[in-house]
Amino acid sequence: MRGLKHFSIQLKSLKNGTHNSEYQVAKEFFIALGSNTIINAKFDIKVELIRENKNFEITIFGNGQIDTTCDRCTADIALPVAFTSKVYAQINDYPDPDDLETYYIEENDTELNLATMVYNEICLHQPLINVYDCNSTQPTPCDLETLSRLETDAESDDDAGDKDSPSPWDSLKDVNFN
Repeated sequence: MRGLKHFSIQLKSLKNGTHNSEYQVAKEFFIALGSNTIINAKFDIKVELIRENKNFEITIFGNGQIDTTCDRCTADIALPVAFTSKVYAQINDYPDPDDLETYYIEENDTELNLATMVYNEICLHQPLINVYDCNSTQPTPCDLETLSRLETDAESDDDAGDKDSPSPWDSLKDVNFN
């Protein structure tokens, strides 16, 4: 994980209790992790790690934006994303293969690198649809010409639905299923 060394936490010197750290991730972070879905983004990340012997509860707070294309008007946008996630890790040489929610750390590992956890949480919280309330952003990034065409097409579809045209479901009205 070249270039991601600052995400590493030394396990041998990490005492039981709460530990906080902050990171800023940008384009280089996503390139280093080989991301195909997120190419350019900026996030402020705060991590709260609670260690109890061999168990870790890690809370990741993320706030930032992903540069993408709007699914509604196709303009380039900075999609805002904010999240809070809990992740669990455990030092254990015999991981439970059915436990998909815990990161397992081998007993002889000397460090825990949080980069993959942070990346996974950003990916999990990326919206499925790339739209947001862009009217609150000035100047608005929207392609207003595309939006006006979409509104015109939607109005003409509404007008077409008002006519008494036969529905493909009309033939099922008289079917007796008994």
